[in-house]
Amino acid sequence: MDLDQLRAFVETARLGSFSAAALALGLTQPGISRQVKQLEIELGFALINREQRPVTLTSAGEELISCVESMLGELDSTIQRLRAGESELAGPIRVAASTIPGEFLVPGLLAAFTARHPRVCPSLVVTDSAGVVEELLAGRAEVGFTGAMMAQRRLQLDPVAEDEIVLVVPANHPFAAKGMIELAELAGLPFVERGSGSGTLESLKSLLAREGLSLPQHRVAMVVATSQSQLMAIETGVGLGFVSSLALDSRPSLKLARVTVEGLSLKRTLYLAHERHSLSPIAQAFVRLSLAPKE
Repeated sequence: MDLDQLRAFVETARLGSFSAAALALGLTQPGISRQVKQLEIELGFALINREQRPVTLTSAGEELISCVESMLGELDSTIQRLRAGESELAGPIRVAASTIPGEFLVPGLLAAFTARHPRVCPSLVVTDSAGVVEELLAGRAEVGFTGAMMAQRRLQLDPVAEDEIVLVVPANHPFAAKGMIELAELAGLPFVERGSGSGTLESLKSLLAREGLSLPQHRVAMVVATSQSQLMAIETGVGLGFVSSLALDSRPSLKLARVTVEGLSLKRTLYLAHERHSLSPIAQAFVRLSLAPKE
């Protein structure tokens, strides 16, 4: 078993064919096929279902692929870091983030990173969580931050921060005086919601489903793109809304109230995401800083 065989296996699994893997690795299709076959012989079990198009992994291949990707990723990261010399990092890094981490987490991380590496020039694109995945898979960004756990085998997701989704109402709303309500009391009320790609919205649905619950039938009075526009619409009385506590805490001047929903905990994790291998030295260093334990 050697590294070439492992890389041939990973690329074939990722791209779905021996010919595509050969093109990606600069080899011939028969050469890639032989490397994967030799790996299977040495391991003693099949990894690839060759009769299917695109090719798929056997159950053994599915179990092995994450381990191999992680190992190759760590090896590539170490080699690139040693070649580059982290103290000499210079050049661009493109980061994609969904709205909440993009507004309240990533700017601070990038500021700390460029203070340590002043020759690095970062750019940040803020989109929704689905857009973050698209940016990463298309190669337009190397590192992403998302407010929801996105199912995508090519990406590694690591917890990077904690947040809580809270119910927010105008300060003069009857719920503000009560302070606590039951979930059923939301039925039929107007809501200001984020778009369907929002990590906050997806997290809300997931957290409710985990408790065997769902939002009561309600009226969507407005759909907005950002947490800031959501808060401002709620303040003006357009409707209620479930909002990130990070966003709410950033706007203390707004006339809003946080309301507790009885028996409901909506704490969630924010994630750092990136492809499982082949990160640039700059991206590797930024990932390490972002995931380092906070003092």
